[in-house]
Amino acid sequence: MVRRFLVLLLLFCGLQFSLLAQCVIINEIVIDAAGTCDGSCAPETEEWVELYNTCNTPVDISCFVLFDGDFSLRFPAGTTIPANSHFVIGSINSGVPINLDWANCSCTTNNSEVGIFTNDTEQLVLLNNNAIVQDAILWGAGQLPVSVNSPAAGCNPINTSFNAGSGIFELIAIDAGDNGCSYARACDGSSDWEMRCTTEITAGATNGLVGFVDFDVSDATVCAGDCVSFSNLSTAQGNIYSWTFEGATIASSSLENPTGICYTTPGTFDVSLTISGTCGAITETFPDFISVSPSAPPIVNAAGLTTFCEGQFVNLLTGAAGPYQWFVDGSPIPFANDFNLLVISSGSYTLEIGSGCGAISVPMEVVVTSTPLPTISAIDFVVCDGETETLSTEVFTSYQWLLEGVPISGANGLDLVVQNTGNYSVEVTNNGGCSGISSEVFVEAVDAFVPQILPVGNQIICEGTSIALSASEVYDGYQWLLNGTVVGSDPTFVASDAGNYTLEANILGCLSTSNATTISIELAPVGSINALGSTTFCEGGLVNLQANGNHTSLQWLLNGTPIESVSNTIVANVEGNYEAVLLSPNNCETITNSIPVDILVVPSSQILQGSSIVSCIPEVSIDATGGNTYIWQFNGATIPGQIQSTLNVTLEGTYSVVAVGSNGCTSSPFMTEINFLDAPVVDITASEDTVCVGEAIVLQVPAIYESTLWSTGETLNLIYVEESGEYFVTVRDENNCETTDSIEVVVSPLPFIDVPAVVQSDCVQGAVVEAFSDGFIAWSLDNYIEVVSPNMAIANPARNATFTITAVLNDCITIVPVRVNVECSTIFIPNSFTPDNDGVNDFFSIIANDILSYELIIFNRFGEVLFRSTNPDEGWDGGIDGYYVPDGVYNYSLQALDKYGNPIFDNPVTYGTVTIIR
Repeated sequence: MVRRFLVLLLLFCGLQFSLLAQCVIINEIVIDAAGTCDGSCAPETEEWVELYNTCNTPVDISCFVLFDGDFSLRFPAGTTIPANSHFVIGSINSGVPINLDWANCSCTTNNSEVGIFTNDTEQLVLLNNNAIVQDAILWGAGQLPVSVNSPAAGCNPINTSFNAGSGIFELIAIDAGDNGCSYARACDGSSDWEMRCTTEITAGATNGLVGFVDFDVSDATVCAGDCVSFSNLSTAQGNIYSWTFEGATIASSSLENPTGICYTTPGTFDVSLTISGTCGAITETFPDFISVSPSAPPIVNAAGLTTFCEGQFVNLLTGAAGPYQWFVDGSPIPFANDFNLLVISSGSYTLEIGSGCGAISVPMEVVVTSTPLPTISAIDFVVCDGETETLSTEVFTSYQWLLEGVPISGANGLDLVVQNTGNYSVEVTNNGGCSGISSEVFVEAVDAFVPQILPVGNQIICEGTSIALSASEVYDGYQWLLNGTVVGSDPTFVASDAGNYTLEANILGCLSTSNATTISIELAPVGSINALGSTTFCEGGLVNLQANGNHTSLQWLLNGTPIESVSNTIVANVEGNYEAVLLSPNNCETITNSIPVDILVVPSSQILQGSSIVSCIPEVSIDATGGNTYIWQFNGATIPGQIQSTLNVTLEGTYSVVAVGSNGCTSSPFMTEINFLDAPVVDITASEDTVCVGEAIVLQVPAIYESTLWSTGETLNLIYVEESGEYFVTVRDENNCETTDSIEVVVSPLPFIDVPAVVQSDCVQGAVVEAFSDGFIAWSLDNYIEVVSPNMAIANPARNATFTITAVLNDCITIVPVRVNVECSTIFIPNSFTPDNDGVNDFFSIIANDILSYELIIFNRFGEVLFRSTNPDEGWDGGIDGYYVPDGVYNYSLQALDKYGNPIFDNPVTYGTVTIIR
């Protein structure tokens, strides 16, 4: 069955209606079903609800809520309604097929009441998982207002409510006597409701026309004159059928499954089906659904010869209408579906038009003769000097041989004899008249040649050696012969035997032999060398070496390296191994025995202190290096018994030393001159015998020396020190002689004083101050200080003050200040103010500190009171009764008591003046 396409169309009785923007709606309900379970079973109902998905795609209703006011149902996760399908909610008491059992789904509230719908006042609401209304119906007055409190059941909780005036409900009419009937939309998804009773109630069934139109045919590809049958495969529920057959002998039919529909005209044709019912009509058209092929065979013509050589072609074509399919030898040719066919190979060709309706052409025979492909053979494609070679090919009708692509005159036979270098080919013709040419073969003619052996001429080699013989040019093959016997086949042959050598060379299989080279062997000379004296001596010595033998010349070697001397006797004064190379007339050589010459090292003596020694003390020690033992001399005379490296010297003069090595060799003498000098005299002086901490003592030496270095690191002739201890100085004179002196310095500590840094005075009793020290204490003689004892005093100043305490120890003094903070009642009275509102000194404000009582009165010169206050923080702004007084001087009286109740001033009342300046 061929399906071109499928269209879903939903028509609702041809009516125009408006639904909510979602897919799932309440489509049908059963109210007060007449049965034994209503009011007596669990649940107490046989009622059910049908939902419908109006969309062409499935809808997931997981966590949706259905409620009527007495119960709510939360759809479990994974609940889905397929596209354009129904979903029934009920129980086993409903008596109809259900998709969800609301009594046992564990997804409802009040399981015993689910589905009890009254037939006078009730409502039913469907919410999605976000509490958005999907559909709502109402009959009678409903039970409004109603609240929804749905359990989570793995979903987000939903709590909402609806009133009668909310406008979301669709009103349906239910009568009191409608028990056992259902209320359904007249067509699935429409806005019109109708009552259905008894057998008209079908849960999950379509209400009205809905679904799609589909059909099939017994054969969609036919020959002209064939008839076919159609089958209705639609799901639409209409009962009126209207078929339309384009190109058929019967153009239409009202049968559900028409038969005997015949086609006589070739071509492709559409078929349409319309299904109608009470809810409307659905039409489906399949374009080019029927293909009709002709039955008359086509005529095929050839545009050219049908017999030709390979590489040529012929075009077969027809004037008949298609479709076309070309065949060769009865098999269809892939993609050969046009009115013509280009043929390049042999075969029987036919053309079929239509689809197997007997419209096949008469066979067209095409014969293609293959192109001959000759090959050339020979025993060898190389021609040696003075020889020939025969080229041959297969048997054909005719031949023409070519050299470098050019025909060879008279070369028209099966074979060709050649003796020249070149590229040869042959062109042949077969009995079908088709010609072909072979690939070229290369024939190479080798010219005459004579190989030559390098080195050229007869050779003499020394006994035990060899010589490399090689060809003067590169050949394809080599064969070396010694006295006529083959001894090697490489390009180079290493010859070590005497005799006549020849080389047989090969170029592309062509052979040639060289002239002979004779090799002779010469014996090496015999001899040795000997020493004419001791071969071990100190540096500066020598020994003569002499060569003996039957040599004609020689070469002396020192440690394997040739030296200049070539006579039979040489003088050896360099350490090493000596030998000689003895040479024959043809330079065959013999290496003699080896004689080692050892030269002993002569020590180098040295006195470490140098060749001139000046000492500031009359005794020095000098040290020699370079030997195992030593020979010391003083003023040219050997010092007996002195063989050690160190010599103590107490006399001025000239000393020398000779180093004696472990090998007995002695060095040249090393001499030194020794002189003794007097050391400088130094004495440190101090500016003071002792000082206190914080003071300095000056230490000094005369400024007459080349250098001065104190133990503090200073280099001047005087230093300042502030710490006790021993100090050293080292001085050096112009002869580099040094002297050191030291001095002890004493720095006395300051006495300590233990006394408070700050004390508090109450302005009556004063402050008691105690001081302790390791020295003598002295109190400052301020008029508010009363000394009670050497360690105690009473400080009672009228305001904050500072005094000092002095301690003396070993003439060292420490002075410590003591701060006295006075906690007294105080008052500060300014003498003027500037009330100009600039934010600076705008008020006459008295600053009072720690007082018990206060009263300020300001009056003018006439005695009138301008300002009165008992609050020190309240200032006068220079005004009274809403106006400002003139600039000038104003009187005031002030009464103030300190914190102990005593007048702050000498009199209970203090008078003064204040000046206003604007």
